[in-house]
Amino acid sequence: MNKAIFILGILFAVQACTDNQVKEVHPGIYILDNKQAIQTFDDLSLSMEGKPFFLDRWASWCSPCIEEFGHVEPLHAFLKDHQINMVYLNSDGDLEKEAWIDFIVEHKLKGYHLRLDSTLQADMSKRLIFIPIIPQYLIVGKDGEILEKDAMRPSAGEELYKQLRESLKLQVH
Repeated sequence: MNKAIFILGILFAVQACTDNQVKEVHPGIYILDNKQAIQTFDDLSLSMEGKPFFLDRWASWCSPCIEEFGHVEPLHAFLKDHQINMVYLNSDGDLEKEAWIDFIVEHKLKGYHLRLDSTLQADMSKRLIFIPIIPQYLIVGKDGEILEKDAMRPSAGEELYKQLRESLKLQVH
């Protein structure tokens, strides 16, 4: 009897862990709120499990956003080398989920992905970190503190990497 209860406990624990995991939809591309909605910026920070992150808020119709995607490969390499997560926050209101994922894969946007809904937008507005203009970039510390709410664009290259190093107090590699 005790063995059966023990096994059931393990099965429930495994299921609980599985339900809260992010979903990898393509190599290196993860959907954050696949099982549980991220409703606040704190929820988003907690989902990063104590790692700093660089946030890119974008939309599929935004030409400057798409232009910046041409600079993501060196950015991804820098972030990986410094153990910084990449988070893409999509601001399309009416883009179907399949089209959203296809767009992400087509543009090689490796990292964590989330769609901005009205609840998260309201929370970000209340915190004075939401601006109505995109693209928007943020640097967030491992504790969820917003270190830069107007970070440089990926096209800034070394200037952005310097800003990340200084904001996150990183060692130069």
